[in-house]
This record gives sequence, C-alpha cells and structure tokens, in this order.
Amino acid sequence: MPVYGSFANTIRNKHLPGLDKAMRETTKDSLDAIQTLVRKHTPVQTGRLRKSVKTSPVVKTSNKSTGEVYSDLYYAAAVEYGTHAHTIHARPGSALNINGHLVSQVHIRAHRGAHMFHHGAKEFEHGPAEFIAAKNLRRYIN
Repeated sequence: MPVYGSFANTIRNKHLPGLDKAMRETTKDSLDAIQTLVRKHTPVQTGRLRKSVKTSPVVKTSNKSTGEVYSDLYYAAAVEYGTHAHTIHARPGSALNINGHLVSQVHIRAHRGAHMFHHGAKEFEHGPAEFIAAKNLRRYIN
C-alpha cells in the first residue's frame, strides 16, 4: 500500500499532564485536515480516487505521534506522480480493441502528475497546522 503523505508530531518535554492526549489529538486532527485538503486537490473522473484517500490510525511512541494519509488504489501513484510516454503492443497474432478499432499498438502520451498529496500538504503547512496544535494544547494542558 503506497503512502503519499505523513504527519509526525514530536514533543520534547513529556512531563506535562495531558500531553500524550494532546499529541494524539493534534496528530489525528492534522491527518484529518490533510486528508480533506488532499481530497480537494484530487482530480475527479469517477470519484473512486478521491474516496480512497484515507488516514491511518495514530501510532504513539515515547515522544512522537505519527500517522499517514494514503490511497491504496493501484493507479493513485500514476495520478500523483504522472507517467512517461509509452507504447502498448498487442500479443503476437492478436490485436487491441480500441473504441471498436482493432490495432496492433497504442501510443500513450505522457501524463503530468496532479500532485494532490503534495498540494494538500503544502496548503496544510500554510493554513490550519498551527491552529490545530494550539487548540489541542490549550484543551488538554491548561
């Protein structure tokens, strides 16, 4: 399953009461915000790719909370990063049926990637990131 974005939240001073819960909540809220922004930037043809963008459960270690935003659709990487130009050839003795026309090969043009995960992460970085962290720290540490 390819992962296209992740968020890690690290706090060095772990002696504050409520800090673990604040870290977990901040990471979860951040992942949800990134997921929303990634879906906003995802090109839509059938809607399957947009619906497939998910978040992983938050994993907590001693001083870090991590999670991932990902899609498990087989063509998500091609949409994110693009493809190079290539030719599909029919097997020897057969033909490809393209819109009712039988052909021996098809040339596929290069596709420029949509970079939906990249754009979503960049927009998050310049938008709600600080707001989410401040909100959760105020809620659990005061």
